[in-house]
Amino acid sequence: MAEVSYEPNRALRRLKNGDKRITYLCFKNKKYEDAIVSDLFDYLIEHPDGLIGANICLNHFTDVTGAKIAKWIEKSNTLQSLIMTNNHFGEITYLAIANAVRVNSSLKEILLFDNKKVDVERVKAAFGAAINVNPLLFDCNWMLIAIKNEFPELLESSSQTSSPPSMLQLLLSTHVGLRQEIGYFRFLS
Repeated sequence: MAEVSYEPNRALRRLKNGDKRITYLCFKNKKYEDAIVSDLFDYLIEHPDGLIGANICLNHFTDVTGAKIAKWIEKSNTLQSLIMTNNHFGEITYLAIANAVRVNSSLKEILLFDNKKVDVERVKAAFGAAINVNPLLFDCNWMLIAIKNEFPELLESSSQTSSPPSMLQLLLSTHVGLRQEIGYFRFLS
């Protein structure tokens, strides 16, 4: 049965002991700082699969934790949802996560709004570029800067600035049975 873990050190202990019941981390509104989750995210970078989500909003996490989360995203095949609002993440975290979703197709929900001020155009360009590179990104909920799903806007703008998908992208999308859902049709409209 799936379980939520509410305490970083306990979650780390259980994961290290092979407990596969933990599927979600919830450290919401704990006022935690980077040091308390450092070992846990180091472990998740080395053992990225198993968890499907994490809610770490309303803490004091910085780009130190943000960089680790981005590395976790890059390696995970199971992570689907990250709620990271109301922390102290800056542009370093935003750009690292944008880079990570270039190779991660499982992460469908990213909530990052209400963090430090960032260069909005630069962040949106980085996430738009990720959409162009990763043909399996579709139907996502990305609330990056505002409390609204920015994925459709990024998808639309990326389709206007990119070239049609390569044969490899079309073959890959067909192989996984998603051709109608992904970017192929954004180039036809």
